[in-house]
Amino acid sequence: MLEKNITNKIIKYLNSLDRVKAWKVHSGSYATPSKADITGSYRGLRFDIEVKRPGNKPTAAQFYFLESMKKTGSIAFWADSLENVKIVFDALHEKIDEIDSLLLLLN
Repeated sequence: MLEKNITNKIIKYLNSLDRVKAWKVHSGSYATPSKADITGSYRGLRFDIEVKRPGNKPTAAQFYFLESMKKTGSIAFWADSLENVKIVFDALHEKIDEIDSLLLLLN
């Protein structure tokens, strides 16, 4: 499957979730080199996803970008399938729901 097709499937899935907005990051002469393919917000948290074809991995520069975004608090990772993204967002959803429940108990 082409990276473009995987990217489109991931964006469609993410935008079907509640409180998520995701979009494709386009490259150009003024763009940040090696930035992630998809960025967005999930319940107010920024995320960056580098998409690869199955069997491929990000370049050193792409790994560096993801790590630099993690240091700012972004949920930054790479995926070679929609299923990988679903695993991450299912886990995020569970953890955020736990935090919301805890906050309700404290208030």
